[in-house]
Amino acid sequence: MKRLIRYIIIVLLIVLTAIVLKNNLIKTVRVVGTSMEDTLIGGDVVIVIASGKPDRGTIVNCRFDDRPDTYLKRIIGLPNDTIRCENNVLYINDTVADEPYTTSPTADFTVVVEPGHYFVMGDNRSNSYDSRDLGQISESNIFGTVRFRIWPLNRFGAVN
Repeated sequence: MKRLIRYIIIVLLIVLTAIVLKNNLIKTVRVVGTSMEDTLIGGDVVIVIASGKPDRGTIVNCRFDDRPDTYLKRIIGLPNDTIRCENNVLYINDTVADEPYTTSPTADFTVVVEPGHYFVMGDNRSNSYDSRDLGQISESNIFGTVRFRIWPLNRFGAVN
């Protein structure tokens, strides 16, 4: 009887641990819309992993202030960076950004990223509501980074 109770407790602990991980550290997100094409396509399902401060170029699951929904966007600017787009060329602190993931045109703009905030953009720049329209993202509004695509199976793998 004691052995059965021990097994039940172990199974319950495993289930509880899995629930805590899924709800707090790892989650799946279905891509909606076209703002991250061609990297992520509407209907893709990705794994988002809670992590520390994101790096430039990382795709994050985030929320803009005054918006209830979450979005998938790429970190372009870190706190205190100057981001400028001129003639479809993106500059980060006066250095041309290497952006192999985007080919769509981008209107000219200049912005200085506030301390404790990030500047995010979609890869499909001409069809993305992002920090250019909705404002910068505070660190507390970044919920995790996109690491893997799990659906569709023919595009399964790491996301860059």
